[in-house]
Amino acid sequence: MRGTGSGLSKVAYFSGIFSGIFPLHGLKEGAELQAVWLSTSEAARALGVTERAVRKKIMAGELQARVQAGRGGLGGQVYLVPLDALPPEARRRYLAEVAAAPPSPPTPPPEPENDPNEKIGSLAELIAKYGEEKARKIVNDARAKWEAVVLEALEVMNGPWGDKARRLEALARRRKVSKTTLYRMADRYMKEGVIGLVHDRYRRPGEGTRDKSRRSVTPEVEKFIRAMYLKYPPPKKSKVYEELKKAAAAKGWPLPSRATVYRVIADIKPAEEVLATRGDKEYESKMMPKVRRTYNHLLAMEEIVGDGHPFDIFVEFNGRAVRPNLSAWMDLRSRKIVGWCVTAGPANSDTIALALRHAIITHGLPGTLYTDWGKEYINEYIKDVCRRLDIGIRNCIPRTPRSKAIERLFRTVHDQFTLYLPGYCGNTPENRPPGYDEKKLLKQGKLLKFEDFVRRWAQYVEVYNNQVHSQIKDTPANAFAAAQHVRPGRVDERDLDILMMRKERVKVQPGYIRLFGRDYWSHNVDLGMLVGEWVQVWYDPHRVGEVLIWYRGKCIGTARNEEALAHGLDRAELAERLRANRRVKKALKLKMASYVEGIEDVLPGEIVRKAKRIRRSYAGTDLDGPVEKAVDENVQRLTGGESAARQVREVLESTGEGASRAPGKGKSGAGSRSKRLLLAWGDRVLAK
Repeated sequence: MRGTGSGLSKVAYFSGIFSGIFPLHGLKEGAELQAVWLSTSEAARALGVTERAVRKKIMAGELQARVQAGRGGLGGQVYLVPLDALPPEARRRYLAEVAAAPPSPPTPPPEPENDPNEKIGSLAELIAKYGEEKARKIVNDARAKWEAVVLEALEVMNGPWGDKARRLEALARRRKVSKTTLYRMADRYMKEGVIGLVHDRYRRPGEGTRDKSRRSVTPEVEKFIRAMYLKYPPPKKSKVYEELKKAAAAKGWPLPSRATVYRVIADIKPAEEVLATRGDKEYESKMMPKVRRTYNHLLAMEEIVGDGHPFDIFVEFNGRAVRPNLSAWMDLRSRKIVGWCVTAGPANSDTIALALRHAIITHGLPGTLYTDWGKEYINEYIKDVCRRLDIGIRNCIPRTPRSKAIERLFRTVHDQFTLYLPGYCGNTPENRPPGYDEKKLLKQGKLLKFEDFVRRWAQYVEVYNNQVHSQIKDTPANAFAAAQHVRPGRVDERDLDILMMRKERVKVQPGYIRLFGRDYWSHNVDLGMLVGEWVQVWYDPHRVGEVLIWYRGKCIGTARNEEALAHGLDRAELAERLRANRRVKKALKLKMASYVEGIEDVLPGEIVRKAKRIRRSYAGTDLDGPVEKAVDENVQRLTGGESAARQVREVLESTGEGASRAPGKGKSGAGSRSKRLLLAWGDRVLAK
């Protein structure tokens, strides 16, 4: 609404409308009524005519008005019509229109703009913006760069000599700065002290020092801009501006310029942007404050930390391009690499165990293993090995790899080792060499052999262990040697291999066990008595030719993976196996006979007689010697074929007597002799 003082006067004048004072004749005539001036458009709406008709009435003198300077109109002049000059009906229409319109919000008083030239003027303000550590680094860097130069310049300026300008110019050339910069820095040092030497980019007010809120942007608009930008995936800035235009039109917000919107987006803190657009994991890794730990209180090998790491390189292995993987253990006290295993395949519990074996053989038994929650570290095999070796296990906080000090080692390995080897593939997609193709490099013969890579890695381990570590200010090798060992001494390699074997539960078959699709044979007497029982098998996955068999906590023998004998070949081996089977059978019968001793009076007679026959047949037998030597010639053994042998003898005797009665039967006599030879051979077989 145009007019001088129209807004405030209308509020006072129209307050009577909301008190029920209507129609117009109930109002008092006076200054309040005359103070209301209408524009030609408002007067036209009240009269129900066009603006042109209103202007014609004014020019014809039919409608009272006054002229006021403004924009538009003739020569920048506009007409203002007093409300009391309108007819009563037009006044009622205008008042009803004003009463129906919502009241305008009060305009907030203008706030002073920030001074663009304002700067941080003290170390305290610098600390409030950047934190103490970074603020002191900024000041120290500025002093190292400028303080000596400025003090020398001030000495020249305050000196007694007369050629100061020439001396200052020579000083500027020597220090490689302009003369203007030298004068400016000297002036700032005299006025502000050391803080004046800090670069202006660090002295801009920020949170904690000055209020940088933009007065041209309302809080609602700023919230909308931040909310629109802080989402995943982050939109383009132009998209945020277009969405703001729609929201401003719907809400009646003042629309800032595009540049202002972009500046609001630029003011969004990096921590907010990382958390909103990259997730919790990235925020915790890059923005969340970290807790530092010290390990000086630990003994050597008191706690070793382990993890796996894929090398950022491809090598040649069996005609293929593969990415080798590392499993390593590091001593927390000294940061020394104590054990490692490099494999052409993925890291698993076997490679972890091999790396641990390497650490134990070369550096002794550790007190505790510190690992993450990977399945290869928390499986039953690793836990069982640690129980046998009396090693504790401690796991880090879930999903926080930064809590393991060995992660920093892997970054050093990348920066000092793999980065400079042929076949380097980059540790991130952004760092991948342009046009990298490991298959093409393999065909060109530009990849390292796997064995050559392992040799280079072993050499680098020695280099790493003997270079000064930035945290401990000493070499890991020296720090390890100087610290007391938590478990002094060494472990026998063969004993360690046995204790680090894997375990499986299998069922005993007649003479063998079956493991991973292979048959393991054993002629052990104790195992022969356990057919059908479940036993525990210990095996080394890298030497699967022989396994140990355990039953109820006792090692009862070994079993070997042997090929089946070819038909008709290796008769000596076959005979030895048959003898071993007989020894097992005899031992089993003797054990059964021992159950009767001392209780013959309460057992049935049949059981006692059978036990006595067994003892009579096998008493005094040397179980490891040939069976036929251990049996008395006067004792007929129980082979299961004795009744058949007696029947054969009866047939032979009767056949022989018949032959003697008929000597003229040549064929019959020949048949009798052949039968005798055959039956005699059968007796020998039965005897065996």
